[in-house]
Amino acid sequence: MKRISTAMVLILASATVALAHGSYVRRVPNGSAFSCNTCHTEKKFQDDFKNNGLKWNRALAIKDSDGDGASNGVELQDPGGTWRENNPDPKVPGWSTYNPDSRGSRPPYAPVEPTSMGRVKALFK
Repeated sequence: MKRISTAMVLILASATVALAHGSYVRRVPNGSAFSCNTCHTEKKFQDDFKNNGLKWNRALAIKDSDGDGASNGVELQDPGGTWRENNPDPKVPGWSTYNPDSRGSRPPYAPVEPTSMGRVKALFK
């Protein structure tokens, strides 16, 4: 009987931790788009979110956690970091939601990298 009790305690403790972290999805705009993968793909956004006190604000929005050239705010449709928890998710017309924790999830309208800017300018001469 003691084995079952210990196993049950471990299972319940694991479920509680998973539910607690799952609630973080509601703390970022459009967090439900990628659910737990919003923080658990490359875990760079997770680190930035933790270091920012588990809060969404301008400081976290202007950061580019995954290094793909698009800020977290652009990827989550709140470039200024003005969204607040319990408000409806922001929806920018014509934009999609991208994962701020994955370099492979990059919006096509992300800023052009400085090394490419010369080529872009040459197209308009």
